Amino acid sequence: MNDRFMGEGHAGIDNFEYAELSLIVSKVIKVPPKRGRVGNIDSEVAYVDGITSDLYNTATVKIDTLTAGNYIVFYKGEFNSKTMCRRINTIMMSPHEIPLKRISAKRFGKEFLDDLRRRNFHRQ
Repeated sequence: MNDRFMGEGHAGIDNFEYAELSLIVSKVIKVPPKRGRVGNIDSEVAYVDGITSDLYNTATVKIDTLTAGNYIVFYKGEFNSKTMCRRINTIMMSPHEIPLKRISAKRFGKEFLDDLRRRNFHRQ
């Protein structure tokens, strides 16, 4: 990819910077009402795994065991003026068919996304 934009031999590569990529996998879970309260079961999005990386324009998350359910994948590229290629290609691999649906991150709100980023930064 870099040969395409920087030329063979990477002339001027010292000035090239990779975008920081964040990739977070979360799962929609059911949360029962608190003890003693009557109400509907709520849905929440729980952090599963993720990575933030600026190494070679690649962020890879491998999860060996996923239980059945709905998952939401958040990804973001922090592009700057030195980033030559400003595209994100997402590849998901599974032995089963994965139905995908695009949802805007704006739908979840800034506080929610900040919390996911914090959990991703402090993961073990």
